[in-house]
Amino acid sequence: MKRRNYSLFLAFVLLILFFSSCHSKYAVLSYSLCKYPTWNSDSTALAFMLLNEVSQPPTGLGKFPDGGTHKSVYKNLSLYYYGVKERKIKKIANFDDIIDFKSVYSKYFRTFLIQDTNKIYFKFSKLERWYNYDSTNYLKTKNKYIKPYFIELNSRKMIAADTSYFRNRYKKIAEKNKKEYPYSQELIREIPLKKLGLDLKKIYPQSKRVYLNYFIYQRGNQLIRMAIWQQVIPTISKHKIKRIMIDMDDYRAKLTDKSQSSYNNKQAFVKFESYYNTMYYKLDSLYNQ
Repeated sequence: MKRRNYSLFLAFVLLILFFSSCHSKYAVLSYSLCKYPTWNSDSTALAFMLLNEVSQPPTGLGKFPDGGTHKSVYKNLSLYYYGVKERKIKKIANFDDIIDFKSVYSKYFRTFLIQDTNKIYFKFSKLERWYNYDSTNYLKTKNKYIKPYFIELNSRKMIAADTSYFRNRYKKIAEKNKKEYPYSQELIREIPLKKLGLDLKKIYPQSKRVYLNYFIYQRGNQLIRMAIWQQVIPTISKHKIKRIMIDMDDYRAKLTDKSQSSYNNKQAFVKFESYYNTMYYKLDSLYNQ
């Protein structure tokens, strides 16, 4: 009987280890911009909420039955203030108490934002859809953020706002915020990722070699490789840049040799070839500066 119980326990432990390993060792980087950012009265500054994430995507059986879920490595929700003419960005507030690593979904990520003189008003929308109902922090967080607040830009103090005032003000600017959303998105895309809180050394610390492997072999996703291009590549010598180019050449040759052996290998080559043509040119330009 004891031996049978031990066998069942061992099988259970092995099963847990198996499913815990069903995630890629390569992380992906993402940010979700809330709908909708808001402008000040003379359209010189933009306020916006950003949800930043680092996660490991599911692999193999981890994708079943519905595509699987990412293993969260890092999450942060913050309010930013961007002076467009000066191109200066400030983090105004963190909202880490809203983050529940198990159940924050970008598709439910909504905030109402208003800019006033030296103040940013905000209210979160549909908090009940952000949490699993068994979350221990759910009721506390919902009760806190069910009402609107404003933050003073100078002191960074968060103060409860008058609900009627907030509702009336928001009605006046809601359509404008929605209409200008595509333009707001474009502006935010131009901001370096590090200034948007996506500082790799802080949120996903790895050795330089690991970062470069992402870049060379097209690992992770486009955004994490963009962060590496912006934050890691400028710190290395021309000799190392040349080494990266050689490694990319070698990897491309390896994929070329395999490309005729199967459909999957051919697709892997096609995918890398497009990436190679773009990044190799950029590396070559950087090397020859």
